[in-house]
Amino acid sequence: MDSRNPSEGEVKREGFTLVELIVVVALIGILTTIGFISILHYQQVIRVNASARDVAGHLRVARAQAVRDGVSVQVSFNPNASSYNIGTRTYYLQTGVYWDYYKQNQLPNVPGHPYPIPAAVDIGDGTATSFNFQYDGTASVSGVVYMCPETDNVGTGARPDHNRAVDWEATTGRVRVWEFYASSNTWR
Repeated sequence: MDSRNPSEGEVKREGFTLVELIVVVALIGILTTIGFISILHYQQVIRVNASARDVAGHLRVARAQAVRDGVSVQVSFNPNASSYNIGTRTYYLQTGVYWDYYKQNQLPNVPGHPYPIPAAVDIGDGTATSFNFQYDGTASVSGVVYMCPETDNVGTGARPDHNRAVDWEATTGRVRVWEFYASSNTWR
């Protein structure tokens, strides 16, 4: 856009130079790349969090169904397929999330469960893979399942603070979600 200053007769040009535009586009590209890399890094964390919430939610629904219908509802875990069954319905963990835990330095147990951790699916004495929610809301046996992203249990960059666990109590049927905090070496 041209604007003339009548007193001086000069033309003043307003706008951006090509160099300024290139610098701005380059900065936007760099920031976008950094943001994309950050999203990829947290994608597995988001998936393991979603898996833990899904498992806990499905267990709570199974418990409510047992109370509502006055029947026992069976819950079973398949450690080799990253899946679990409630009644006849099969659910899967998010892609890249497995029944497992960080093994490079043994994690402490979820409070109320045995140490050392006997298995990623630890029900009763550690050998069972299923339990029942009873008609009164209790569970046939206490248990805990541990899950982590595949990338956090193998190779470089493995981090224990991406581990999650879901447990339930036999006497109350209470279902809880746990997150591991590496800084304090505790589950909360």
